[in-house]
Formats: sequence, structure tokens, C-alpha cells
Amino acid sequence: MTMKVTHLYTHWDAEQAHTVIAFIDELRDQLCEIYGDQIAEMLRAASADNILEEQQSETHCDDNIGF
Repeated sequence: MTMKVTHLYTHWDAEQAHTVIAFIDELRDQLCEIYGDQIAEMLRAASADNILEEQQSETHCDDNIGF
């Protein structure tokens, strides 16, 4: 996986920066209201998948044991 870097150059005054922050806050609130349940379910499923993968890798044994 490669890391991607984004540079955001801004030349705002304090009022403009505050306006952008307020917009982002409102956008987050609206997205959470509309998609909150779906996002929570997606995160639960991803977490459960990760836990299952970890458990499977912990119980997998590649050791050749000769008796």
C-alpha cells in the first residue's frame, strides 16, 4: 500500500477559516443523521471481520510436528 499525501494550501483570514470549520461541522452532523446507522453497522461488520481474521490466524499452525 502506498501513502498518498494531499497538500491543502489556504490563504484565509480567521473569519473564513471559521466559516469552513462551521460548514464541515454541519456536513458531519447531516451525514451522521442520514447515514449514522449504516456507518455504525459497517464499522461493526468491519470490526467483526477483523476479529475473526485475527482469531483464525492465531489458531492456524504451520508447525510440522512429527510423532
